[in-house]
Amino acid sequence: MRAYHLFEAGGRRHGRDQEDWSAAESELIEPLPVDITVDDHSVLVNTSFLRETVDDLLVSIESWRVMVYGVLPSVSGPEHPSRRGFATVILPARVNPQKTEATFSNGTLTVHLTKEIQPDE
Repeated sequence: MRAYHLFEAGGRRHGRDQEDWSAAESELIEPLPVDITVDDHSVLVNTSFLRETVDDLLVSIESWRVMVYGVLPSVSGPEHPSRRGFATVILPARVNPQKTEATFSNGTLTVHLTKEIQPDE
């Protein structure tokens, strides 16, 4: 809907659909900063939401990536929609999704992932 409003506001010029869509998306989705630490046995992923609380936090873990999504509470009042935070992290090493620990405290999500053991190790 917002992309269409941008299309209207831009004089209904055709051929700008990708630009209007990207602009609308950037108003609603906030990329999250990510920090990755790797040691011999694990990968640690820290994601900051820049807010102390997050609604509807979702963490998806696969052997090669972590995806994080959360609804950020509105800071402008109920008349403005909530923003969404999103990050996709391609991991530097394969991990075991079954051996994962995630914690959220003071606006920071920490995901501790155990590396997969390689056959030659």
